[in-house]
Amino acid sequence: MTAAIASTRENYTSTFAPLQQSLLNALLGRVPPGLSPEQWYDLTGRTLRNITLVQQELLRSSRERLQAELHRARNSVMQWSGLLLLGFGAVIGSALVVRRRVVQPLGALSQTMLRLADNDLSTPLPRLARADEIGEMNDALRVFKANAIQRERAQNEKQVLHARLRDAYRQLRKDLEAAAVIQGAMLPQSSVMGDVSYRGLYRPSSLIAGDTYNVLRRNDSAIGFFQVDVAGHGAAAALVSVACHHTLSQAILTRTQGMRLEEIAAEINNGWPEDLPYFTMILGEINPRSRQASIVQAGHPPPVVIRSDGLVEMIGKGGFPVGMIPAAAYERLDFDFGPGDRLLVYSDGLVEAEDQAGEQFSEARLRRLVRENAMDATPALLDRLDVVVRSWRGSETLDDDLSVLMLERLPERIPADAVH
Repeated sequence: MTAAIASTRENYTSTFAPLQQSLLNALLGRVPPGLSPEQWYDLTGRTLRNITLVQQELLRSSRERLQAELHRARNSVMQWSGLLLLGFGAVIGSALVVRRRVVQPLGALSQTMLRLADNDLSTPLPRLARADEIGEMNDALRVFKANAIQRERAQNEKQVLHARLRDAYRQLRKDLEAAAVIQGAMLPQSSVMGDVSYRGLYRPSSLIAGDTYNVLRRNDSAIGFFQVDVAGHGAAAALVSVACHHTLSQAILTRTQGMRLEEIAAEINNGWPEDLPYFTMILGEINPRSRQASIVQAGHPPPVVIRSDGLVEMIGKGGFPVGMIPAAAYERLDFDFGPGDRLLVYSDGLVEAEDQAGEQFSEARLRRLVRENAMDATPALLDRLDVVVRSWRGSETLDDDLSVLMLERLPERIPADAVH
């Protein structure tokens, strides 16, 4: 196309342009042109044909270039459309991959965790055989479920064990209540034997106690008595106290003529099994034919003698508990016990009762209390003692068993003929 334009330009410059100039000059100078009309038309026609060819060449060249541009544009559109489709497909594919590889597994893990949190341990775990973070989360969830199942089993076993323990405790409670009834029935009720009356105060620290006492009348009319305090608390001490109660009762009732109280205490101590708890004891006897009484003190607190005139004194110095030292020796203490005199025997749960500050009631407070109420009758004195100890404790509960036995020699009876 460039060659055609150059040829047309050259033809115009060399032929048509001079002719056009000469024609213009002829018209301006009114000089006849040098060409005839036929020559003019012929030359003009050739020029116009050249121009037509140039135009055609221009149109053809423009059409080809336009078509080439359209082809390139179409190719560009197709390329960009393909790239766009590829990008869109990549986005969709990525979204599907993220949904399948991340969103769905995380959703499954979340739902499973919520069900496990609601204690639904039967829910299945997602099957994710992966080595990435989601796989680690799944492994952690498996461990969590395994631990939860183990905890549930342990809890179920604990509940079963708790139910068994509750039943065992209920049965044990019934047995202890029955044992407490039996133990209480073994204690003598307030009564009078010959010229001796007696009354007791019994407050165990739990259902059953290690304290016990008894008053017995022998065939020779002598009044034997004892009070026992077994070391320790609970069922073991209570069982030993029952054994002590039976042993001492039989020893008093079957005592041979001439056998002394200290010999009975030594015999029981020598025969006491080593694997049983030791116990403290007051073993005593009131002579019906004289104004004398005797006791053997084996590690027990000293009894209190309340004279008929209100004088108060404590007797005894201690001794060894029974079952603590083999072949221990015991001494008998004889004292006057006339009409109107009273003997107060008590366990250490009385004088060792602590208040809220941890201070013990003490023997000194007991002596003062008895001295201040020495002229009261035995029931009133024991009631007063019970109220004072409760007030001292500031509670209805006790840390140790408390038992008190009070014996009183009644005034001598005046024979009917002596009145006449």
